[in-house]
Amino acid sequence: MVQYEEKQLCKWALLFPMIIVFIIYAHITFSSPYWVSHLFLPILEVFFTIIFVNFFYLRIKIDGKYLVFGFGVIRNKIPLDGIISCEETEIKFSNYLGYGIRLGRDGSIAYNIRSGKGIRLKIKGKKREYVVSTDNAGKICEILEQHKMIS
Repeated sequence: MVQYEEKQLCKWALLFPMIIVFIIYAHITFSSPYWVSHLFLPILEVFFTIIFVNFFYLRIKIDGKYLVFGFGVIRNKIPLDGIISCEETEIKFSNYLGYGIRLGRDGSIAYNIRSGKGIRLKIKGKKREYVVSTDNAGKICEILEQHKMIS
């Protein structure tokens, strides 16, 4: 049973497939016959868009047993009873020096797509805290706290 699900698109990351396609297209155009460039451009666009779009969504999901968050196939699956605390936090670019999966100056590991609202998680058996960007920090922490009271 899914209690919460969120999917955030990293809009700035969509530039990467366009840049890669442009570079490949320019190379094909200058080194191949005309018809080759017109055949491969649509194929390249579809291929890179599918690959990059899958990896540039930050997904957060809470079901009855786990909190799962991450990009594409790079995900963390944390048992709900292993979460010590959840608190709302402000994610700052200056702490992580970028977006994606980042090690912060404060020692935390961030899964972020932008500066702004997020959650900070303390996990049993882990030295580092996780920080995850989200639009609904209060709701996620509320669900996780309710699970701690039930358990």
